Amino acid sequence: MKLYDNQINKLKESEWDPITNIHGNVHIVNIFKEDGKIFNEVCEILQLTASTTIKLAVVATKEDTEE
Repeated sequence: MKLYDNQINKLKESEWDPITNIHGNVHIVNIFKEDGKIFNEVCEILQLTASTTIKLAVVATKEDTEE
């Protein structure tokens, strides 16, 4: 999946450096209630009220390698 130009620009405004590879720059991760503890922890941490499924968009970015 790929981000739209306006989404990339918003990320850059927040000092993110999104990358693009052959798979795009975003991947959707599904977490199901059947996954147990991880589902409950994600709901708690992100203050979600999901009942069966959580979809997280993971954005690929470059890390600053300067030391």
